[in-house]
Amino acid sequence: LRCDANISLRPAGSKQLGLRSELKNMNSFRFVRKALLYEQNRQSQILLGGGKIEQKTLLWDEKQGETRVMRGKENVQDYRYFPEPDLPPLRIDLGWLTENLLRIPELPALKRHRFQQNYGLTPVQAKQLCETQELADYFEQVAAICNSMPLVVHWLTGEFLFMLKERGMSIRKIPLNAKRLAELLQLIQREEISSSAAKKVFEAMWDNQFSAAEMVEKMDLQQISNETELLELIRPVLLQNSKQIAAYKEGKKQLFGFFVGQVMRQSAGRANPEQVRRLLERELTDA
Repeated sequence: LRCDANISLRPAGSKQLGLRSELKNMNSFRFVRKALLYEQNRQSQILLGGGKIEQKTLLWDEKQGETRVMRGKENVQDYRYFPEPDLPPLRIDLGWLTENLLRIPELPALKRHRFQQNYGLTPVQAKQLCETQELADYFEQVAAICNSMPLVVHWLTGEFLFMLKERGMSIRKIPLNAKRLAELLQLIQREEISSSAAKKVFEAMWDNQFSAAEMVEKMDLQQISNETELLELIRPVLLQNSKQIAAYKEGKKQLFGFFVGQVMRQSAGRANPEQVRRLLERELTDA
């Protein structure tokens, strides 16, 4: 970047500009701003003190934080200023400006801030969900239906984005709209299906227009939370693994995960994991 900038002041209410100073060869926007602010202050002090501005070409000295003289000029003709005939004055109507300002969509920085304030997202989560306008809109549509923000964020930044990438699709063209995904997340929230079952339903829902509840029923993936049904799965597992029970009682508590896994396998992933753990603890204590 190489930038020249001119600055001149005039008394408030006057249409006549004073003599200009020309700032030459600045190489960053930051330097341009600092140099102009410095010159504005310098010229103001001179004029308010009754002095006159001398017509000079200046350089910006970043080390000293001030402008310094490069050369003086006798009169305005030395600058060779003239109106550009192909660039007529641009006069912006205030009504037009206001109307178009209102058309500007919410910009990314403001959206990220709002997501953090309104949805309790971390800066990283807000940044990821505001990566595109389409993703941010999709997130808000899902969040308007499913009120579990951790669940919504987890699925959108995980399974959802992974599936988009895997299938090479854009959000505008996906068959799984926000309402259907939100309904699936609500089933998880109400513990009607397990997370592992939800992943199977989620994948299947990309290829049809069935609701989440309909897909769960078609795939027979309703979560088993009834205590009687769960005990019918747990007790045979314990009967078949008496050696592991003995080892568990002798202190090998890590075997608890083994029992949970066996029950989940017997239920084809449909058993409620939390219920299984609670019942297993009781059954192993009594065994």
